[in-house]
Amino acid sequence: MKKLLFALTLPIILFGLSCKKYEEGPQISFISDLNRISQTWALVSETSSGTTTSYTVEESPESLTFKSDSTGEATYTILGISTSLSFAWEFIDNTQLTMSFNGLAGSTTTTITKLSSKEMWLRESDGDVTKWSAIE
Repeated sequence: MKKLLFALTLPIILFGLSCKKYEEGPQISFISDLNRISQTWALVSETSSGTTTSYTVEESPESLTFKSDSTGEATYTILGISTSLSFAWEFIDNTQLTMSFNGLAGSTTTTITKLSSKEMWLRESDGDVTKWSAIE
């Protein structure tokens, strides 16, 4: 009986371990990637060249709003002055995110290392990491 129970649970465990799409998680989610990303995010941490700068959601200098129709808006605040840029976005290969900003040449592609309903971590091609918290 123990062998049968083991034989039935082993595939479930292995399947669960292989479900992890993003490096940092979540392990499994019943909410689609589109539903998790489609909200407004505040920059709470950025690491560049080994130096990390952290912000609270309230003092965040940058926010990203992803809409389910693959459009969005980035808002930047410098010295109390805010400016916004519209962008189009799409998932590439299930773990990458491409954003093309209106009025700017080219696009930005980042690797999503974590995407939960409350946290999103992005790694740029140079290794810099930004961490975002959902604005509630």
